[in-house]
Amino acid sequence: MKLEKIISKTKNKEKKSELKQLYNRMEQQELAAKRKDKHEMLEKEWKKTEQDKIKAGKKPYFMKKSEKKALFEAEYQKELNETGKMQKYLTRKSKKMAAKEKRKNEWSTKDL
Repeated sequence: MKLEKIISKTKNKEKKSELKQLYNRMEQQELAAKRKDKHEMLEKEWKKTEQDKIKAGKKPYFMKKSEKKALFEAEYQKELNETGKMQKYLTRKSKKMAAKEKRKNEWSTKDL
């Protein structure tokens, strides 16, 4: 990419750090757009199957936010399994939950 070449050629440290931040932001925006497209695609597929069920005579069912979140999470975990990054994801998630639990316990003991 052009920005990578510009970053490598730049001598000024301040300018270089600004360009690196810009590059990282652009990459993050690209990843977010891909993730959003994937979520929309999953939701469209689910709605299409639901429409087929309605045409077959079933009662309409509208997915709750929590169910959508679970669907997206399952798809994400499937993707992680395919790429082999599941173990790292699980360790990060367990650390996050442990910290959350610790904060919760701190608050519960202060009231005593």
